[in-house]
Amino acid sequence: MPATKKKKKKKVLRRVLKPERQLALMNKWLEGLKLPEGFEIIGPCKTIDEHSCRGDSLSWLVLIHKGRKRSKVEVRRSDGSTHTVDRCDELGDIEIRIDFSFDRNEYWYPESRFTVYGHTSFETKNGRRTFDRPGCDDSFYAGEFDDAQKIIQGQLDRIKESRERHERAIRVPGLQSFTCTPEEKEDRAKELREKGRTGFYPAGFGRGYDIHIGRENRWEKKAPRELEDFFGMYNLYIRELDCD
Repeated sequence: MPATKKKKKKKVLRRVLKPERQLALMNKWLEGLKLPEGFEIIGPCKTIDEHSCRGDSLSWLVLIHKGRKRSKVEVRRSDGSTHTVDRCDELGDIEIRIDFSFDRNEYWYPESRFTVYGHTSFETKNGRRTFDRPGCDDSFYAGEFDDAQKIIQGQLDRIKESRERHERAIRVPGLQSFTCTPEEKEDRAKELREKGRTGFYPAGFGRGYDIHIGRENRWEKKAPRELEDFFGMYNLYIRELDCD
């Protein structure tokens, strides 16, 4: 008998919602959101500023900020006409940027009609910090049925905790961009004494470090003297790791 051909499954294309329906869904998600004094909400809007990576017709921007300085500027179109847009003159003390995507081919939240990509940044005594993770590029995600108040409040709580940590944080000498609190320093020193090794690793992709007593292979390098003085232990070696 001749071989029977397998029927190809027909790809079902999801219906793209009209812009007015998209706007109604976003406003419903943000409805009832209560923010501390001094915060402002900009959007939802189609205006994509220099800090937004998504510029397609299925994306909208909402900015929750405190202390942002901005001005109105005129931008000339290719046809010679002009239109007025917001320009960011200075980032706010706290910013939570939300990109709403109505691309129905994204399956982070299959039952949701949109996906939220959140980006949180804020000032600390050690400079500007963000919860975006290298390689992931977002601070948080959400769908249509997640509680907006709970998610935004969670980001504000994380900012408070992070700022408190930065107030007490000390730089780890010899390791690029890593800091720790005095308590964390004691914990790492205890690990070195008891287990002979400890380490520092990024939250997302990036460079991490294994630190241990004695050399284990030829790719390791001798720890700088200031790192040995930092832990109060000597004959330390470092192995660099690509964390992905």
